[in-house]
Amino acid sequence: MPNRSSREARQLLRDEASRRLRERSADQPAPPPSNVLHELQVHQIELEMQNEELRRAQVALEEARDLYSEVFHFAPVGYLILSETGLIQDANLHGASLLGMERTRLLGRPFVTFLGREERDRWNLIFPTLLQRGEWLSFRLTLRRDDGAALHARLACEGQGVRGGKPVVRVVVTDIGEQVRVEQALQDRDDRLIEVLDEFQDGYWDWFVEGSRTVISRQLRRMLGLPDEGLASRQSHEATWKSRIHPEDLPLAEATWSDALDGRRPDFEVDLRWRDTSATWKWVRAKGRVATMDGRGRAVRIKGTVSDVTELKQLQESHRRLEAREAMQRAMVRNFPGGAIGLFDHDLRFVLVEGSGEVGTSQDRQTLAGGLVFELYPPDHRERITVAMRAALAGKMAEVETTIAGQVVGIRAGPVTDPDGRVVMGVATLQVLNGRQPSGSGDG
Repeated sequence: MPNRSSREARQLLRDEASRRLRERSADQPAPPPSNVLHELQVHQIELEMQNEELRRAQVALEEARDLYSEVFHFAPVGYLILSETGLIQDANLHGASLLGMERTRLLGRPFVTFLGREERDRWNLIFPTLLQRGEWLSFRLTLRRDDGAALHARLACEGQGVRGGKPVVRVVVTDIGEQVRVEQALQDRDDRLIEVLDEFQDGYWDWFVEGSRTVISRQLRRMLGLPDEGLASRQSHEATWKSRIHPEDLPLAEATWSDALDGRRPDFEVDLRWRDTSATWKWVRAKGRVATMDGRGRAVRIKGTVSDVTELKQLQESHRRLEAREAMQRAMVRNFPGGAIGLFDHDLRFVLVEGSGEVGTSQDRQTLAGGLVFELYPPDHRERITVAMRAALAGKMAEVETTIAGQVVGIRAGPVTDPDGRVVMGVATLQVLNGRQPSGSGDG
């Protein structure tokens, strides 16, 4: 039974036909009344109106078809329609041009014939997904033209189409050869830059925060104990680099990265200990700079260098220990119990006298420094003291007693040698001997 809208449409058509009949009959003699003739005349006008509407619809369809043909065939991108078996059912002129083949020869040909072995394996994984799930996917693929030339393309595929009652896959092919050439030129430039940087001791890194991808130079790979893969991008796994940093240095490293990512510290430098693949700890100095930020002020790209400062840290630690040892030795000398310590040269001159003991006063020790030994002691002691000092300069130990500022002082002398074993000066300890008289002296 026709629905209400159909009845209404038919009634409107009949009313319009009746109106047109009245207009045609207005200037003609009225025919004898006949319901059958009237109905036939109305029906004839209805058919004329329907034919007129069909002609308009046909013209509109032809215009739409012509417009579709123009858009389809002359579009600036390639357009393909693939059957459920992967055959090319239709292609526009630009698509045929991209594949390097006339359109008539292209139809019915398997799409995979335009793919290399590796790209074919990838396509064979993607195509069933498009058909089964009706998904829309966009991805890069390198096609092989009919003449064997490579075509770097982006394919936008939609698997929800139907043609002739069977599923089809619509494919839009865009030539991205120029984009690939620009990317390759940028990559070549980065390669040359890295080759230059590899001549230096510092390693180079470039971190793309979105996607957590990092470009690492060869020198840095060697420094950090990573496999040498040339200039390559690596996915930056947070747990991996955290496990390489010394636990004591990890809080500082995390705070530094956080400040850089949030834009609070666009330039940074941090020293930390890093464990390489041989489980050896080495000191590295990481310098970085935020190269790109987003609209919220967060880092999008950070790049910098890493230096191996292990030897520097070891040298600094040795210097610190040496300074501490020298400070301790100076303290020991200055606080030598009950006497003093002096260094004398081959001319028998004291070049240094230090101590907090009771050998005279600080003025007496000042007088000793720079003076000749045999000029500073009692005349009857000078020869024995000189013999003892020269014995020390000859590499032997010697002991002697004398008098300084009215006090009996015991002197013990020995050699000071360089790393090659040569005697460079002598050292003598001077200590008060309470209750003793100098041997061979009668004047005390």
